[in-house]
Amino acid sequence: MARNVTGGGEKFNIVRNVGFMSGLTYVWIVVLLTVLYGSMQFFRRGHRSFTQQRITLALAVPCAEAIQLCIRALPSVKATLREGDPKSGRIVATTGISGRTWGDVLEMEVTPIDASHTSVLIVASQVFKSTIVDWGQNRHLLSVLRRELLTGEASG
Repeated sequence: MARNVTGGGEKFNIVRNVGFMSGLTYVWIVVLLTVLYGSMQFFRRGHRSFTQQRITLALAVPCAEAIQLCIRALPSVKATLREGDPKSGRIVATTGISGRTWGDVLEMEVTPIDASHTSVLIVASQVFKSTIVDWGQNRHLLSVLRRELLTGEASG
């Protein structure tokens, strides 16, 4: 006992299509504004990553020993040494792709304060500089490296 309903079906299709197009337009506007805002922030920051984190540590060890401590701390964050120059005190390492990130870049600058004290600047950023959210990954990397360097300093 099916009834054939006529009239109004065509009107319903037009309303449904208008609603779909309105929703699609809204999504595109939100995406466009997000990209524009992100681009403005990216260029305003001087091409620095949105998620870049940095920390400076003062270690009570000579500069050469601090460089070795930094290199020995890299496996604790599953990082691979890419560049290490003892003369300039610059260390660059990267982490691989994981469920949280496309990879991270760790840059360390080791500078002597005096004969027995050293300053270590660690900068953690994403491989893709346009990453807007890193879910706390860089902060976590710095936390682990800080703990490793301070415990290494105490035991060394």
